[in-house]
This record gives sequence, structure tokens and C-alpha cells, in this order.
Amino acid sequence: MINIYIARHGETTWNVEGRIQGRSDPDLSPKGYTQSQALAEQLRSRPLSAVYTSTLKRSFLTAHPIASHFGLPIQRLPELDEISFGILEGELFFNFNEGMRKEWEAFKENRYIYHIPQAENYTDVIHRVRPFIERILREHEGQEILIVGHRVVNLMLIGILLE
Repeated sequence: MINIYIARHGETTWNVEGRIQGRSDPDLSPKGYTQSQALAEQLRSRPLSAVYTSTLKRSFLTAHPIASHFGLPIQRLPELDEISFGILEGELFFNFNEGMRKEWEAFKENRYIYHIPQAENYTDVIHRVRPFIERILREHEGQEILIVGHRVVNLMLIGILLE
């Protein structure tokens, strides 16, 4: 059996501002750095053997304190990058123009099929993360690992694990 701890990155400066992040790469906020330390405290007693993050610095910085505690390298993988929100990335939720609002609403209506221009949908993310989680299950049998990801990626990982 494998124990997988799945965490979301700490709060970012764009979370505070209300911006859509996706593949954009804002820094952690001061609260986000505090959250990364809290995650490390929670997991210090677990015998972690591997730490995986996306290539985005918010997940890397969140994982850094616990990886340092165990002396583990952080394995940064593009498969764990957040969903791309295409033309909406960096935009403020409360400042959408009419076209952006229509794109967002259409996406929310069917996240598995609808594509915002230049973006991914949930099905795309599932196809990207499924091979990763299948590999992890094979390679880390009997171990405990940490994955620090993102909201949508983590939802898809959990969904695959529950199948």
C-alpha cells in the first residue's frame, strides 16, 4: 500500500488580488509562506520518501520546507502544472469584460468539454495526470509521498485515485 499526501500550494499574491492563475507563476504571499511551514509541521513525523510538485514556483515553494526537513529532492513535473486558463490568465475575476464573462460561464457549465481559447479543460488535465499517478502507484509501493499541486490538478488526481 502507498500513502499519498496531496496538498495545494500556499496562498499566492494573485489569490489575494483575485486573479486567475492557471499556468501563470506568481509568488507566494506572506500567508502562503506561513502555510508552507504549517504543512511541513504537519508532515514532519511522516516517513516521506518522495516529494513531487509542478514546475510552478508556488507549489515548489510550498513543498520546500518539508523536502528540506527530510533532505529530499523536489521532483518538479509539468504533468502537475495547473490547468491552463488561456486568455483569462492574469485577469481579475471582478474585472471581466462581457466576452471574458461569457467564456468563464461557458467553462463553468461544462468543464470537461468546453475550451476557453488557448486553454485546457478538465478532460485534458485528466489525460495529463493519469500516467503520472499510475507511475507513482507502481514506483512507490509501501512508501509515503507528498504531491504539492493545484486546485484542478489535485481534484483530478483524487478523482483518478477514487476510480
